[in-house]
Amino acid sequence: MHDIDFLPSECRQKDDRHRWYVRRVLVATGVVAMIAALAWSQERQSGRLAAELAAREPARAAAAETKDALGELQSQLQLAQASANLVTYLRHPWPRTRILAAILGPLPNEITFEKLYINRGESAGRKPAERRSRAGKEADQEPTDRPPAVRDLEKLREELDSGQTIVTITGVTTESAVLHQYLGALGRDALFSKSQLQSIEADTDDPARIRFSATLVVRPGYGQPDGPSGPKPQLPAPSDPKTT
Repeated sequence: MHDIDFLPSECRQKDDRHRWYVRRVLVATGVVAMIAALAWSQERQSGRLAAELAAREPARAAAAETKDALGELQSQLQLAQASANLVTYLRHPWPRTRILAAILGPLPNEITFEKLYINRGESAGRKPAERRSRAGKEADQEPTDRPPAVRDLEKLREELDSGQTIVTITGVTTESAVLHQYLGALGRDALFSKSQLQSIEADTDDPARIRFSATLVVRPGYGQPDGPSGPKPQLPAPSDPKTT
């Protein structure tokens, strides 16, 4: 059995166009709805991000302020370190009382000092005038953004680091073996880097005595190359003569 379509072809074409139009409207409506939903989602996300950014703004500002404060503290620390290094270096020569205590403390009764000199030896390199001339030229050429304490310390090192403190001793002894033991003990003392007997001979006025001369080289002090580190040792307080 065959279905018979009594509608004219124009009506069927019109119906097909209407269905195509409806489908097109539905598709367009769906696309518009998707775009609107996406835009709404992006707007919500943008608002949420803006709110989070606003909430974190105080923390960011605090972090930036802390960073600036840290930089300022680091600059102050560098200046303080430079000043401390300069002060330490200015105190680097060993006190004469410290040197004398190390020499006279173990002095045996068989040894008598006649003369004792503590001198600052000049370096074997440039003369003081040459060093001052070079230091003046370098001062004119060096950058001015460095702390003054750093520049002053470098000038002092240029002038003083190459020198040595020398102790010269002349005296008499009644026992040469005791003299050698005494000088050996001084050579092992942490304060001296070298102990050397320069001359030894019989005393022409008293054959029982022996005349000698010796030199001691004092180690570098605090702040100098090869000098000690850590806090300076405290010297014992002088005893009261009335209580001894």
